[in-house]
Amino acid sequence: MKNKILSIFLLVSLPVSAEIQYDVKKESHRNDVSCIAAFSIARDRAWENGDNLVLHKYTDFSNQFFLKYDRIPSLHIDARKILLKNARLVDSEIARCTELTRK
Repeated sequence: MKNKILSIFLLVSLPVSAEIQYDVKKESHRNDVSCIAAFSIARDRAWENGDNLVLHKYTDFSNQFFLKYDRIPSLHIDARKILLKNARLVDSEIARCTELTRK
C-alpha cells in the first residue's frame, strides 16, 4: 500500500513540460498559433450558441496545437484572432486547421 501511494505521489508531482519552446520566428509555430486562434473563435461561437458538443470538439482540436509548447504568449493568440477576423479568414482557417487535426 505504501508503494502504491508513493508511486501515485511521484506521478502527480512530476513536472509536466511540453516538448517545444515556442519561437515566433518559426513559420510552423506561427501556423499553430493561427490554428489556436481560429479554434478559440470557433469555441466562442459555440459558447454563444450554447453548443457544448462543438465547444468540446474545438477545445480538443485547440489542445492538439497548444499543448505542444511550453508557453505561448496570449498576446500572440489575441493578435492572430484580430487578424483572422479583420481579414475574414476565420472560417477558412478553421477548415484548414481541422484538416490538420486529422493527420
